[in-house]
Amino acid sequence: MGYVKCRSCDGLGKKFVQHTGPGPWFRTTTKEYPCRACDGTGINQRLYQKTCEYGYCSEVITYPRDATYPPKYCRTHKAKIAEEKAAKAAQWQTKPCPGLLCFNTIKYNVTWDRIPDLCDSCRAKKKQEREQRQANMREKPCPGYNGSCGNTIRWDVTKAPNGYELCRSCGEKKKTEREEKEKRLRANEPIYREKAIQKAKEAVREIVKESGARESGGETRYYQTHGDQRRQGLTQSTDADVADGVSVRVKSGWSVKEQKTVTDIYVYVKGVRGHYHFVVDDEGNELIDEWRDKD
Repeated sequence: MGYVKCRSCDGLGKKFVQHTGPGPWFRTTTKEYPCRACDGTGINQRLYQKTCEYGYCSEVITYPRDATYPPKYCRTHKAKIAEEKAAKAAQWQTKPCPGLLCFNTIKYNVTWDRIPDLCDSCRAKKKQEREQRQANMREKPCPGYNGSCGNTIRWDVTKAPNGYELCRSCGEKKKTEREEKEKRLRANEPIYREKAIQKAKEAVREIVKESGARESGGETRYYQTHGDQRRQGLTQSTDADVADGVSVRVKSGWSVKEQKTVTDIYVYVKGVRGHYHFVVDDEGNELIDEWRDKD
């Protein structure tokens, strides 16, 4: 394709004009004249032609030669392309970014399998945080609990600077064993409670006996066994009174100090300052068995 032929001379560049001359025979002659529309070139200097660029379309497009943006498609395919663009544009939608204090908009296509849940800035920030967390992660082999373990312990130094003692499976095993020990201790709490009460009564009797301070009117004065502070005004007229006014506090659980499961018992006797402290572990071992003067 290329130039457009002149429609005035049909691309010949010249015109033929017939003349009938005077005379007896009225002879007709034909003369040639150059086409004024195309200056004898046979082409239209203002127009240009090309074939439609859409697929295998062979339709010819005519347009001005001085056009800044020459057309690429014929009218039929130009309308078809516009419809396709409108359909593609309708597939694009927007939604607000759910990031914290983020006011950006997420643009996505409804045909995508994975629609983004964050904008580009929030995604970059999340990636940076993930890389920082990975940099803070540490690893070590699990020493195992009551047996060997091939698991790996991973922890964040910002949350646990010294790491964790056991892996999750060994920790669950240890937790289950601890709960079973606590259950056994709670079942034996009444036995230990009565034992602690008896020991507390004996301790109070010993305190009263060692002080040697029984006076008339039921008023007992005795000295503190671990110091020089004098106690007065405590009514302990007979040993039978020790059995009255006893309060007990019992708690079973994990002891950080002893690093084992224990039953902790406090016995308070009315009228006597201080308390009796009795601690026994899950194996029945008495860890603490003493009277403490401080409340």
